[in-house]
Amino acid sequence: MRTLARSGEGGNNRKMVILAKRLPKEVRRKIQRKMGIEEEKEHGQRKYRNVRVKLDGYAFDSKKEANRYLQLLMRQRIGEISGLQIHPRFRLEVKGEKVCDYCADFQYYVCHTDIKGSTLVVEDVKSTPTKTRLYGLKKKLMRSLLGIEIKEVM
Repeated sequence: MRTLARSGEGGNNRKMVILAKRLPKEVRRKIQRKMGIEEEKEHGQRKYRNVRVKLDGYAFDSKKEANRYLQLLMRQRIGEISGLQIHPRFRLEVKGEKVCDYCADFQYYVCHTDIKGSTLVVEDVKSTPTKTRLYGLKKKLMRSLLGIEIKEVM
């Protein structure tokens, strides 16, 4: 049994008992909307409404990230990049004390044909809602402490 409460007219609190198992979801949502109660999240619904994808034994946070993995895999097969790593972790520390860890989406090396050597690239697949303040802080720490610039793929 579930009890839902809301402020009624005249400042009185009304309590309505809803037997959650007996009412269909559509009916329960309609009642909640009329009462001014926020709808509950669906079980398993994610914060940014992304869909987790499992591919080649890896768990990606979104379809977009899984598609980027496939693009990078093809680039590695034709020789444009090498050393592809999925979800590499970077320890960020100041004066020997751990501040935090940063887990990127991808790390790889771009092969240069005109000069010897290659360039390290650290990538993160982002959308506007996932560019949080915490992400911004970790991005700055990566640049300041490790000298690594994060490439954002939109």
